[in-house]
Amino acid sequence: MKETEISDHLIEMYRELVKDRYQYDYLASHYSLPSFLTEEKVGEIRDYFLHYVYPDAATRIKLNKAFESLDGHIKDTSHLLRLMMDATGLLFKYGRHLPRIFRTGIKALQSFRKVARFESLLLAAARDSNLSLPVSKDTMKRLIAQLPLAEVRDFIDGNDSLFDALMDKKLMQKTIDLMGRLIKKMKKHPQVYRIADIEGIEVGRKILEGGTKIVNGLKPSEGRAILNLIKQIESDAIDTIYNQYA
Repeated sequence: MKETEISDHLIEMYRELVKDRYQYDYLASHYSLPSFLTEEKVGEIRDYFLHYVYPDAATRIKLNKAFESLDGHIKDTSHLLRLMMDATGLLFKYGRHLPRIFRTGIKALQSFRKVARFESLLLAAARDSNLSLPVSKDTMKRLIAQLPLAEVRDFIDGNDSLFDALMDKKLMQKTIDLMGRLIKKMKKHPQVYRIADIEGIEVGRKILEGGTKIVNGLKPSEGRAILNLIKQIESDAIDTIYNQYA
């Protein structure tokens, strides 16, 4: 059996676990939900996880390619400098805010690289277990429990970094706006910027834009309450798996 088949199936099974723990009825019976956390809002959170954080296998391939391009920009600051030189108007528009905007965007997007690390650990554990497909949800939980707890905690903490960044609405909007303007500038110079470079930033922008929809219309205290609840849900899910199967 090809590793891609195993990996794709494991991704899909983890998505099923995410779907289960972000059902409104389940959350209402296990947590004290604030009144503003409606069934619709829970659905938005669940959809965000499934569309952007843990997308299906086909979307994952596209995301990984886009993040490879983003990694190139992040690791080689000359890429970013060239972009800014090509878009000198942005220097005047954002001025002293630029360093903080870049740090915010990079911090949020780097959390997604931990997902790939988590998936590679799952695949290695599946190989070591001579796992045969399909696997049940129960088997999937047993597989997760084979991973080093510290590694899984680090993976969960990556989500915290993303949602923490989303809480600063004004700064996040500046980040999204800047990325959109950079994309327009890059598209005007196809001889300089590769399609993969443009797609990498476009994917990053969509991820951040989608995340802002979760906190739009909420008071800062409400957004923080939802963030803390997400952290608790994710932490509890891991604790339950290790308590039952490790």
